[in-house]
Amino acid sequence: MDFTATNVDNPHPDLVEIPLGGVPDAAADQWTAFNGDRVVRNVRQGTLTAFHPPAGVTARGEAVIVAPGGGMLVLAMAHEGFDVARHLASLGYSAYVLKYRVQPTPPQADGFAQACLAFYQDKMSRGFGKAQAHLETAPAVDDLIEAVDWIRQHEAPATGKVHVVGFSAGAKVCIDALDRFGSRPPLASAGLIYFSLDDPQLNGSHLPPLFTVLANDDPLFARGGFGLLQVWRDADRPLEFHLFKSGGHGFGNRQQGTTSDQWLTLYEAWLDSGI
Repeated sequence: MDFTATNVDNPHPDLVEIPLGGVPDAAADQWTAFNGDRVVRNVRQGTLTAFHPPAGVTARGEAVIVAPGGGMLVLAMAHEGFDVARHLASLGYSAYVLKYRVQPTPPQADGFAQACLAFYQDKMSRGFGKAQAHLETAPAVDDLIEAVDWIRQHEAPATGKVHVVGFSAGAKVCIDALDRFGSRPPLASAGLIYFSLDDPQLNGSHLPPLFTVLANDDPLFARGGFGLLQVWRDADRPLEFHLFKSGGHGFGNRQQGTTSDQWLTLYEAWLDSGI
């Protein structure tokens, strides 16, 4: 992984963001060129960016919240956020990219790069594919729950279905939110893209239909257990799981010439299957 970082201007100043929880301070957001992507960090206020079906595309009456990953240090807003949301909108879904609150990092690019290197070395300290999945997600979970409530109140699709698909840390945010919905309507589904499949100790009464994918060469989570899947099986809840031969970690919508390139097509088919 390349830990070189360069602070850059916001590449999407034209996008309209819906404010959620936290401190209203958009100037605190820092966009950084990092690991072949443009990411945002030091997010102090959660937001939603909406992508509606374009003209000529029939709306499905369902919403999908897209939660990018980044280890709670950054958010990979392009290939795990806006790109995925635009694609889902082209299929008729109302898609919303969740920019959730993350941990603070040094404002200087070199200090940030050093913080990311230390984080990665810590996660890899147990060996290939055995990273500890613990991340501090409480403010981000609040943002996700508020996002679901906002969509249902202001732009609720005709069917009322709200799905969440989260990448890496975004998947962790989704997992940690499941027991917090309480008396609220449950999520229509949860999509967990390349995150730990160890048992998260969830309450079996709040499990939505689950779609999850992982690559067998994922350097963070490929050698962990599969207790999370067993939780869904024991609860007799809908479950689909794809373990790809290769693809690594963080592939998002990037095409790498591996079978993991097909995950979004599989996810589309799963959503379309009437879960």
